[in-house]
Amino acid sequence: VREALIELEHQGFVQKVPFKGTVVTKLSRDDIDDIFRLRAELEAIATEWAKEKATDADIEALQKFTEGMKNAAMALNLPVFYENDLAFHRKVWEMTGNPYLIDALEKVVVPLFAFFVMKNIREQVNYIDSAAKHGEIIAALQNRKEKQIRQKMKGSVEYWQDEILTGLFPNRKP
Repeated sequence: VREALIELEHQGFVQKVPFKGTVVTKLSRDDIDDIFRLRAELEAIATEWAKEKATDADIEALQKFTEGMKNAAMALNLPVFYENDLAFHRKVWEMTGNPYLIDALEKVVVPLFAFFVMKNIREQVNYIDSAAKHGEIIAALQNRKEKQIRQKMKGSVEYWQDEILTGLFPNRKP
């Protein structure tokens, strides 16, 4: 159990509180905003670096994940949607060939996915739009337009950020 808690703490799901024990991580609006700002930059870098090494097989894998997202969004099957969404991003990270960037993104992104899967505050149209935005990222990778690639990924992350923050904190302006 101790080792499992250490791993959960490493992944950001729980935090140790001195003299109290281990508690589930709670994220404030500012915490989520800070994480998303970092994520947007790291994901943009990852996409730019992935462009340099993208193969036809990589593009096909990304298209498969995006199609899985679209189908899951249409069926409102959220676990499958998020499974494909995370797999898409992990594939992009893998394509960079940079283990340090992959590790940083795992630490920043994976806890967010878990947090938002539990909250389920999005509308079906938002899931469909998200899948479409991932398709735009693939098109940019195929065209190898460096600036466009960064903008597409960053825009996709920022779109999700605005949507999530508004859903979680409706009475507070961004």
